[in-house]
Amino acid sequence: MIGIVYSDSDTASLNIKKFLPKKGKFCLIRTSNALTLECSGNYELLIFVSKHESSGGVKSLTCHTPGNYGKAEFGGKTSVLSYSNALIQSLCLKKLAELNKSRGWDFSVGFEATHHGPSLDVPCLFVELGSSGTEWNNREYCSGIAGVVAELVNKYGSIMKGNGRVCVGIGGSHYAPAFSKLAMEKGFNFGHICPKYTLNLLDKGSFRQMISKTVPEPSTVVIDKSVNSKKRKEVIKWCGELGLSAEALK
Repeated sequence: MIGIVYSDSDTASLNIKKFLPKKGKFCLIRTSNALTLECSGNYELLIFVSKHESSGGVKSLTCHTPGNYGKAEFGGKTSVLSYSNALIQSLCLKKLAELNKSRGWDFSVGFEATHHGPSLDVPCLFVELGSSGTEWNNREYCSGIAGVVAELVNKYGSIMKGNGRVCVGIGGSHYAPAFSKLAMEKGFNFGHICPKYTLNLLDKGSFRQMISKTVPEPSTVVIDKSVNSKKRKEVIKWCGELGLSAEALK
């Protein structure tokens, strides 16, 4: 079963939910706070429809996996990542980009790095509309995102039969432009992303979480050029210990 999570305290979430099919291969999960959700049940995937907020107010369509590399300041558990479905997450990004182009919208489209709660033992994906009430209350935007989510649900079985390259990303900014570009243009499938600003929290244990909690099993670790040489060497060493290939961007 696939669960679609919406929050009754989130304007965008409520508006996107209105445009979801009345019936489908999913169940709706209502919560008052998605970041602190505790979920029981035999779910294959949880998709959170959500608002996105940014200080700059940039119009954005984003997707990402929840989890905390350090202290759980916004839900979830300290130093615990949720599971990430790299195939679903990367296809979601591509579908959001296609939607933006086909509708003639002017959104910034990209991954976000892994951040905030909840921390759950099931693959999770946040699909977010940002970054102000103007966007959250726009029927066309909300219906478009609902269509993307419905497509991911309806095609889940065939998507999971795909055999594309599965990766995790190390470094870069919160919005992961290099990894987003690789997903959209080169067919890379990204699960967890650890941005530059949390590299001080990335130790062998959290790195192993990135790998073990990305499905399907990743084969490659992509290292952004923003990663300093000391951390790059450390990550490459961990890759060798786990039999993973390391690809450093230039």
